[in-house]
Amino acid sequence: MPLMTPRNRIVTFRVSDEELESLFRACTQSGARSISEFARTATLEWARSQGAKRGFLVDDLATVAHQLEELNAELRDVSERIERLLGSPEPKPRSPLALQPESKPALPSTPNPVEVQEEEEVR
Repeated sequence: MPLMTPRNRIVTFRVSDEELESLFRACTQSGARSISEFARTATLEWARSQGAKRGFLVDDLATVAHQLEELNAELRDVSERIERLLGSPEPKPRSPLALQPESKPALPSTPNPVEVQEEEEVR
């Protein structure tokens, strides 16, 4: 950013004593000429990085959406080819009887041997 960029807006925020000390240390370590310059630079860099992240995310989502559309078209194409090769299966007409479970002929009931013994003991 040029040194002589006119700045005519003021942003004010409050900090605790500990936060002010932290700002002084960070300002000195970064080489900024003042806390104001340090705060402005740090804030604007953060704002730019967030905007860039959103831009990347939007671009990424657009790319994914485009790739999904292409994949969907390919899957439809493959599905149509498979249907042409194998022929689409037509459902066989079912009679109303086919929907009912098959009935098995009733077997003659054979008594349980334990029950037979108990009956004989009672007599």
